[in-house]
Amino acid sequence: MKKHQIIILVIAAVMLGGFVFGAYIPLSVKKKSLKSKRQAAGLVIKKLLDEARQVPELKLQAEMLQKDEKNYRSGIPGQMDLGPFLSTIASLMNENNLKDQSVKPGSDMLIGKLGCIPVDIKCSGRLVNIFEFFKSLQNLDRAVRVVLVNIVNDNSLTGELTMETRAVIYYKAQKMKG
Repeated sequence: MKKHQIIILVIAAVMLGGFVFGAYIPLSVKKKSLKSKRQAAGLVIKKLLDEARQVPELKLQAEMLQKDEKNYRSGIPGQMDLGPFLSTIASLMNENNLKDQSVKPGSDMLIGKLGCIPVDIKCSGRLVNIFEFFKSLQNLDRAVRVVLVNIVNDNSLTGELTMETRAVIYYKAQKMKG
């Protein structure tokens, strides 16, 4: 009987070993692999969902950038058009009750496909009028970059200020794409 029991135990051990090494361990390894792949897929899905939530905001930003680019391009005329711009500056100074007006364009220069013209502006008036002038300047259809502002109070302290400004206007030196 001992021999039968040993044979049964050996057969049971072989069957158990066959099950452990033939089925359980490979399935366990595969389960771990699938679990890590599932976690990785979950992270990818989470990232995609986060990015999908950003799409409407990105579309809005793209629309705003396109609008800004269109405004930028429309603010840079195809020709120098210096005369109308100088007239506009003089009109803005008159509208804002600024006196002792002087508007002098400098020599134009090329920067890539853009032509730049520096314009020196001088006038005098009250601070509120000078600020209104700058607001008006900011609202022009033409792109204007103010590079220097110098405001000096008069010696008699009457509230009259003298303003010296250097602005730069742009024009398309060559046909811009778009």
